[in-house]
Amino acid sequence: MTAPTEPVAPAIRAVLFDIGGPIDTELISEQANDRAIRAALEAEGIAVTNESYAAANVYAVEAFAPDAYASIIWRLAGSNAELARRAYSRFHAEGRLATAVGIELRPGIAKLIEALHARRLLLGLAANQPLRVISELDRHGIGRYFAHREVSGHHGYRKPDVRLFLRACEDLQVEPAECIMIGDTSTTTSPRPTCWGCERSAFAPAATSPSSRARSANCRTPR
Repeated sequence: MTAPTEPVAPAIRAVLFDIGGPIDTELISEQANDRAIRAALEAEGIAVTNESYAAANVYAVEAFAPDAYASIIWRLAGSNAELARRAYSRFHAEGRLATAVGIELRPGIAKLIEALHARRLLLGLAANQPLRVISELDRHGIGRYFAHREVSGHHGYRKPDVRLFLRACEDLQVEPAECIMIGDTSTTTSPRPTCWGCERSAFAPAATSPSSRARSANCRTPR
């Protein structure tokens, strides 16, 4: 009797990239966001310690918060909706600077992206980012390697919404099983990568400031 054969995994044809973490180290931008959040809360009379801020970061990760900054502010505002709303509005008005400082490329990522493109792999973006991030990628000379150049600012889908990933697959004309997703955390990339048909994923955490590293604390090794 012939033993059943193991199913063969489809060949990889496409690589989808998150931007924050794998491409952008986010060191300067996250430090700026940390300072802006603390300043907004303190302007509302809320004293923020390093310990309470770190705990709020962990809470945002464990809660799978779609907006980590809003979650941090909510937690530190003691779940006071009005207070949190005012602090969040102040944060936006006075210092949400994640894109104002531009992209800080991870060392070696430009050569990696160029090498993947040279191997005729289709490259796409799967990121919660504003439209202007595309011009930042172009400014660093790597935007031209991406066949799928849409982010959440284009279509409105935000990770972990599977429609963001499926939109990238549709644009690249590949099946989800033919993709590998490169993200920075298992929570923001997708709680279950297989739920949209992708069987393979890898994680490259952002080199963020100490107080915001909790947002990448649950990274997994590539598989």
